Amino acid sequence: MILMPIVYVQEMPRSIQFYRALGLTLRHEGATWSRLTLGDAVLGVHKSDRKPSGHAPVGLAFVSRERLESLVERLRAAGIDQPLEIADEAFGSSITVRDPDGLSIQINEHDSELHDT
Repeated sequence: MILMPIVYVQEMPRSIQFYRALGLTLRHEGATWSRLTLGDAVLGVHKSDRKPSGHAPVGLAFVSRERLESLVERLRAAGIDQPLEIADEAFGSSITVRDPDGLSIQINEHDSELHDT
């Protein structure tokens, strides 16, 4: 079994561009359904005409294998223009980004001395 979270988006091309900038690989692109992968993980992207409201009941987080400083540079080079401040955490460090539909995504960098990766 593979866990596949699904994000509901307003504009498929804009959302695919965002998730590809995070490092995911596009496996299928359609008008209403797309699928991206990151290693063995799968992310479904589903077109929705409903605007998200309030907080999502499930959060989306990634663990970065690259330094967050490098990731921030790559995201900015890809045109993701939002505050990308690195926060110190008990497990290492993190940044929080928002996808084009406002979904908050935490990206963590684990310090092996502080966290079992």
